[in-house]
Amino acid sequence: MIPILYNHDEIDFTSQGICRLYDAVDCVVTEEANGIYECEFKYPIDGDFFDEIIEGRLIGVTHDDNGDIQPFEIYKYSAPIDGIVTFYAHHISYRLANHILMPFHASSCTEAMSMMAAKSMNRCPFSFWTNVGTTGSFDVNYPISIKEMLAGNEKSIMNVYGPGEFEFDKWTVKFHEDRGVDHGVEIRYGKNMTSITRDYDSSGTYTAVVPYWYKEDNDGHKQLVVLDDFGVIVSESDAIQHVYWTDEHGEIIRNEHGFPIEFDSANMIYAPLDLSSEFEEAPTQEELALAAKYIFDAAAPWIPEDSIKVSFVSLWQTPEYENYAPLEKVSLCDYVRVVHSKLGIYTLAKVTKTVYNV
Repeated sequence: MIPILYNHDEIDFTSQGICRLYDAVDCVVTEEANGIYECEFKYPIDGDFFDEIIEGRLIGVTHDDNGDIQPFEIYKYSAPIDGIVTFYAHHISYRLANHILMPFHASSCTEAMSMMAAKSMNRCPFSFWTNVGTTGSFDVNYPISIKEMLAGNEKSIMNVYGPGEFEFDKWTVKFHEDRGVDHGVEIRYGKNMTSITRDYDSSGTYTAVVPYWYKEDNDGHKQLVVLDDFGVIVSESDAIQHVYWTDEHGEIIRNEHGFPIEFDSANMIYAPLDLSSEFEEAPTQEELALAAKYIFDAAAPWIPEDSIKVSFVSLWQTPEYENYAPLEKVSLCDYVRVVHSKLGIYTLAKVTKTVYNV
């Protein structure tokens, strides 16, 4: 589409705005799951309406194959290179950083999301929706931005009620259990794939944690809580449990330093887990183990980093697939099958980032 330029106070984004920027050289929207959502476009300094493109104004563009227009606010531009200026804009949802919350308490994700606009100290034009039914305490204890409390810190909606996926649709903020859809789209070498890059990294993985709680007061008194015998929490699926040598009475045999003698566990990869911030006072063994297991399972650190970057032809735009157009469109968080037999890739992958040519 041809980008549309709007004034900074536009609300509906249904008109032709100030003008159509038909001299745009290039325009792409980059969107990342629960991350950046930005537009970058290039425009010649001698192009029509160049002087109208100013910081603070909005540019309306499509962001995926579904064709709906999303507004992006221009916040930066570069010096001309060969007569071309690059403009940078972020989605209008970034304005949530300027809406400050008053303190409040909620007992569920639904309640917390519903109170966001009402508890904004300045009038908030955004509406909030969720299908996440998770319960639990959510507290805003001091003035802080809505953007920060959606996904910006450990006490945010994302961390308290997640995992989940945000969607920013003009003035509506949606928090989904799973934003994606599996239409059965296949990206296959020799069919519609134009390039592929795979990055696989297992260097940061671990399969067992040694949880602890530590506190040192102003007088230098130190407290340390660990599981008995510096026990570990392990992944039930991928890690090997500790197995100790025992005597005829079933008692663990220890070395001269008092440590239990253990069978070799070559596949165990250990990491310390600091739970000091989880408890104000020293936890019990059971509390420490329960917190460690919850955090460990949620993080799933035994899974290697495995990302695939794929470029492909949108088959829904071709005559052969015109009857299947809705089923061949791919959006952020959707599921696709990626097949490249020569690289040994046969996987159902979730789209975590898109770069869309407007």
